[in-house]
Amino acid sequence: MTSENSFQHCPIGYMNTCYSTKNGTPRQPSVSSLSKGSLTIKKSIFNNPEHSIEGLAEFSHLWIIFVFHLNGHKSTKAKVKPPRLNGQKTGVFSTRTPHRPNAIGLTLAKIDSVEGDTIRLSGLDIVDGTPILDIKPYISVYDKPQIRPTTTQHLNMDGYFSNETNNFQDPRQHKSSETSIKTSDNSQKTVAASINETLNEVSPTTDAECHELSTDVESAEWIEKPPISDLTVLFTNRAEHNINNFQSSVRSEIEIKSEFMALTDWHLEHIEPCDLRGVITDILKADPRSTYRRNKCSDRLYYFTIDNAHVTAWFDDTVVPNYVEVVRVIPKKHVKSMPLS
Repeated sequence: MTSENSFQHCPIGYMNTCYSTKNGTPRQPSVSSLSKGSLTIKKSIFNNPEHSIEGLAEFSHLWIIFVFHLNGHKSTKAKVKPPRLNGQKTGVFSTRTPHRPNAIGLTLAKIDSVEGDTIRLSGLDIVDGTPILDIKPYISVYDKPQIRPTTTQHLNMDGYFSNETNNFQDPRQHKSSETSIKTSDNSQKTVAASINETLNEVSPTTDAECHELSTDVESAEWIEKPPISDLTVLFTNRAEHNINNFQSSVRSEIEIKSEFMALTDWHLEHIEPCDLRGVITDILKADPRSTYRRNKCSDRLYYFTIDNAHVTAWFDDTVVPNYVEVVRVIPKKHVKSMPLS
């Protein structure tokens, strides 16, 4: 590639999240709203990095542009197999695969707070340590597809919507524009005046013939109706007990003994202990396995980490509906020292 077609970018910071590995990291931000993390703007970018995010707290969400730095290989293919297609191929640019000609990702996250040079976020689908290229506030009036009427509509003198394209005439339109209605307090108002006063309270789909709307937003059928469905997530008694053992870092000074180790290691840095079970459920019900692992691999055990928790799960694809069972949830540092059974 020639220099004129090359671009160099310097990360504005590196994401700090509850996902330390690709395994188990959600593929989309909508998978789990409980996922937590933060982004600190580098001082090498601005002398006063906190100035760069001034005013950001006025927004609820932001776009994050990042690098898929853990792809593992640089080759890309024109057709890929998205996990939701369960082995079927489609064009790379009709998917959100990380394996792209330019390994750049885009995600939407909720802003929990802005503190100095740091933004605290939730609803993340980004691996810890991911280089962040840019952030932009989500602005609904710009970023949300606008709903528009399928035909030009006008409010006529009687207070009814007329349809300019098909000349729809409401059968009640022969009534005089001075036709009045009686309100709950027995006062008299013209139809047009009454409707104009309450226009914002009336659903535009009240009359399908003259209020039909279209968002002009469509998705591929395999997005709306994927060949794979959500899984049922179960927890063993042991896993439930493990989850209850986790303490937040704020309470980590509490000395509690168990048959294996002091529970001072059972703390979480990013997410609340009460949310741990929910995050595990969100991730597993969406089936985080690759297509190959789901269809070709005989090993049904699956490991991943959330925050300080190492999760062992077992998938059963022999029954319908398929389910996944969480076997144990222990601190990452105890993975080698604690037996599986």
